[in-house]
Amino acid sequence: MTEKQAPERYKLSVRRIVFFTGIALILIGYGFLSVPPDAGPDVAEERAFKGLGLVVAGAALWLGSLLNS
Repeated sequence: MTEKQAPERYKLSVRRIVFFTGIALILIGYGFLSVPPDAGPDVAEERAFKGLGLVVAGAALWLGSLLNS
């Protein structure tokens, strides 16, 4: 059995996928952190923790992909 290889233009490197996933997580995290002022304290606290977690995870992925050669 031979495996068909995809053309070079369709191959995405893992580094590129991790890079853009990190950027997406950072942007989604900032979306969670932008809480409207009329939201209750429970909603604000929950969204803040989710947002900070996503930003930290995204930054770790993004920096890891940049520093990994």
